[in-house]
Amino acid sequence: MNLDQLEAFSVIVREKSFSKAAEMMHLTQSALSIRISKLEAEIETDLFIRDGRTIRLSKYGELYLPFVQRILALTQESKMMLHQAMNEEKLHLHIGTTSRIATYLLPSLLEQFQNVMPQVDISIQTGLSEEVLEMLHDYTIHIALINDPPEDERWDKLLLFRDRILLISSPDHPLYGNIAVINNFLLTPCMACPSSMPKIPPPTSVL
Repeated sequence: MNLDQLEAFSVIVREKSFSKAAEMMHLTQSALSIRISKLEAEIETDLFIRDGRTIRLSKYGELYLPFVQRILALTQESKMMLHQAMNEEKLHLHIGTTSRIATYLLPSLLEQFQNVMPQVDISIQTGLSEEVLEMLHDYTIHIALINDPPEDERWDKLLLFRDRILLISSPDHPLYGNIAVINNFLLTPCMACPSSMPKIPPPTSVL
């Protein structure tokens, strides 16, 4: 016998109908009948008395039912116990970051991280860089990924990368060739776009 057969027996008893039980279990009625036939063959007795379209438990079926219910209940309990134990062992990592980093940088990084550390459960909170640092200060997150390194010496900082910034203009523009003016204009983000991401640039620096 197997759990599928025992479950089929239990559902038929509950629904008092092969057709309703088959619908509940997303099986054809013939497939359900095969499960019961195999179960009855294995225990060498009939579990149901069939009278036309109505069915009822045989006296052996009535004796067998409490044991089946206990087996199914213990199976469910064991699954819940294992699931709880695995959740307790699972590591949790809370990340705070800006919405831009969360959208354009994190997906590929998290995919690589989860391939190496599938047991870690990751949650992400987004906000402005200042808000993310407040989360770090309040210990609501473990690490922060932000645009600019904070001057606060309380945090360990790691620079992940810097962007290459390009300023593009036509040859007849007044700024064309004026390096000094261009260097000043590079301080204005709206005037620049990175070569690696033409739509929305990733952060200049990330912790």
